[in-house]
Amino acid sequence: MHRVVRHDWPCRSQPRLHHDQCEPSFHSIGAVAGYSGDPDCDRGDTPAMNGSGPHRHGTEEGSVAVEAGIIVSVLLMLLVGSVEFGRALWISNTMLLAVDDAARYAMVYNHGSPETCGAQSQASLCPTLSNTPLANCSAERVQHVLSAYQAPRIDVSVNEDTTSSPATITVCASYSFDFVAPQFLPYGPLNLTRQITVPLI
Repeated sequence: MHRVVRHDWPCRSQPRLHHDQCEPSFHSIGAVAGYSGDPDCDRGDTPAMNGSGPHRHGTEEGSVAVEAGIIVSVLLMLLVGSVEFGRALWISNTMLLAVDDAARYAMVYNHGSPETCGAQSQASLCPTLSNTPLANCSAERVQHVLSAYQAPRIDVSVNEDTTSSPATITVCASYSFDFVAPQFLPYGPLNLTRQITVPLI
């Protein structure tokens, strides 16, 4: 421990009672810097010098809580978004598989369907349906494939164009996809449409 000798010079004449004020006084380096504690004690930095204390600890804890909240929110959004967009992609691919199968069915049974099918309903974002046996059975074929894959209820419309040469048939499926957690993903609904046109030869 180094000591600094401070001399209070010059000293004016004072009563004997206060004459000891002119005597040299010894102060430690810590005392000169503003620390008045025992210089021989092992101590750390004072709160004023290192900026520690209850106020700073409270600020750090608040900052950690805010950062953790932001990180968790972003990770949760990424997780939910991955699941939801994966679900939308699966439904879209299933729709494509179903309309493709129905289009092949229409090409094979162009000259007469082996079964009797009920009337179809108009799907949004699809061409106007044709109320013909081949078109109705093709639409029903799409629904069978979708049911086999346990897909949600999807609208299907089939249009048969006999005015073109060669005649064509268009199989279309549409679905409005809603996110399960729209509060995390401010998108949607997504309008999924799959359509295939094939010749009837």
